[in-house]
Amino acid sequence: MNKSRCTLKVFVVVAALCLAATSAKSQKPSGVLLRSDDPLSRDRDPTRPDRSEEEIRKAVTGTPSEVAAELKYAKEAFESKPPRYEEAERHYLRAAKLKPSEERAYLGLGNVYAAEERVGEAIAAFQKAVEIKPKFADAHFDLGVIYVAIRKKDDALDQYTALQSLDKKLAVRLREMIEQRFNR
Repeated sequence: MNKSRCTLKVFVVVAALCLAATSAKSQKPSGVLLRSDDPLSRDRDPTRPDRSEEEIRKAVTGTPSEVAAELKYAKEAFESKPPRYEEAERHYLRAAKLKPSEERAYLGLGNVYAAEERVGEAIAAFQKAVEIKPKFADAHFDLGVIYVAIRKKDDALDQYTALQSLDKKLAVRLREMIEQRFNR
């Protein structure tokens, strides 16, 4: 996978260089080439070489660093004393919007919803995390805990079964919770 990724990057760089060489229309006073297909150059004065903060922000939206920052802010809000659930939820939702395949955003959302006793939304969020990454042990565990709390033994056992091959320690913890809750 890394080899194909590297080959793809080299191809993209070569293609970009060829495109830049053939489609350059003018040269700015600063020496920066202005391409006709550059989305940041459309509504900009061609004599002004710098980009506005808004243009730069639009160019980097959805980058891995922005998603990581949203996850970090959300975690800090969730773990603060007292917890700031609304803020955590907002950051997790933003991370999920920026990168819909980010399973950690849905895990965090599930934890926020569980802490606020929004059980249906917590289950949906944990299920989405498992859907995105089926081998995500933490999501299986948290989903199992929710099922134990709402007395859905069969669903909790399904999560236990999934955890057995993913994380033995979490599987044991979930099994103990199931036994404690249902063997009274």
